[in-house]
Amino acid sequence: MTKRKLSLRVLFSNSRFSMAFSLIFAFVFWLVLSIDQNPSRQATLTNVPIDFAVTDSVVGDMGLDIVNENYLKNATVTVQGPNYIVSSLKNTDVRVYADLSEITDAGVYEVPLVAERTSPVSGYGIVAVTPSSVTLTFDYMDTKEFEVQTKADGISAETGLIVDKPTVVTTGSSTVTIRGSKSKMEKIDHVMAIVKETEVLSATKSYDASLTVYDAEGTQLDTTGLTLSTTKVKVSVPICKKKELAVTPTFANEPMVGLGESLVTGLSVTTVTVIGPPTTIDALETVSLAKIDFNQLTPSTTSFNVSFSLPDGVRVLDSLDYVTVNLKMSGYDTDIYTIPKSNIRFEGLGDGLTATAATDLKKVMLCGIRSTLDSVDVNALTATVDLSGKGPGEYTVSVSVDCGSGKPLWIVGTYTVAVTIR
Repeated sequence: MTKRKLSLRVLFSNSRFSMAFSLIFAFVFWLVLSIDQNPSRQATLTNVPIDFAVTDSVVGDMGLDIVNENYLKNATVTVQGPNYIVSSLKNTDVRVYADLSEITDAGVYEVPLVAERTSPVSGYGIVAVTPSSVTLTFDYMDTKEFEVQTKADGISAETGLIVDKPTVVTTGSSTVTIRGSKSKMEKIDHVMAIVKETEVLSATKSYDASLTVYDAEGTQLDTTGLTLSTTKVKVSVPICKKKELAVTPTFANEPMVGLGESLVTGLSVTTVTVIGPPTTIDALETVSLAKIDFNQLTPSTTSFNVSFSLPDGVRVLDSLDYVTVNLKMSGYDTDIYTIPKSNIRFEGLGDGLTATAATDLKKVMLCGIRSTLDSVDVNALTATVDLSGKGPGEYTVSVSVDCGSGKPLWIVGTYTVAVTIR
């Protein structure tokens, strides 16, 4: 096969090639001519955001920040360079920032604005920034956390019900963090979430509420210049019921039914007023106290300060944290016993396992009527250890001592024993 040689004469005789070549040559000629005849021009970039970053600066390290709100946020930048470069620039190709190097204390400053190139394209320069400076007010900053108080004066309840204290139910918003100049922060006394609705309710209801900042005299403060971690919360207005009920002491580890009640000689308070959800309050017949543990009861313990045991959502209105229960312990005494390790029983052992106690259970205190204590047969006392879920090894475990039922006799204190499982 014979190879054909490329001929320029043949190419230029082709009308399509000649047209394409002419266009490319004309464009290159125009570009060269433009650069040669108009090598540089100016362009204006508008709405360039101004960087006022104080964080991680010397100003920020001093605890200062900008506190005035009405300052210019954007600038105009004039650039100069070859037409083909500056004509394609955007306002993101330059950065304008406030030069904070001269800020040394709180006060009002005329802060210079500086521009710099950010485009990867070179060949152009910054001519001017307009405005060349901006007026800024600096002050020392403070941050405080406030408990959000609530108010719902326009909400009332149907007959027989009452409006309880509104509460903030927005997760994590029972407090609000506020940041601002120290001069403003020093004026803040409290923050309130105010329900502004007017309504008569038969059941609890939640409302959206905006936060309002007050000074110590109750005057609302302007929050301009202050930054709040949240400005709105959800406030629940509980609709509740009140009821006066008798106070009832209760007991744990009672050796015989009714023994605890028979020891009670008086209560510091016999009735209290409780408040809570209507259905819960309607179901209550008495207010129970937390259980008094017989294992803590000795002849010398003649009174207990006992807290209330209340259903969820119910509380005592009488500003009481506890009730004093007085007991009559005359006629009761204590004795110390040793329970032989042969009388220690083991429960919950796994198949094929055996357990032994290392020692006798010593210094076991029993409390009861003197005549009952005198009749105690130490060999009849038994101790039980629960070893459920335990494998071979050595353990120190709690012991439950049985004094027999139906007697005014009980164990004082708690006891442990060392056990080996094989």
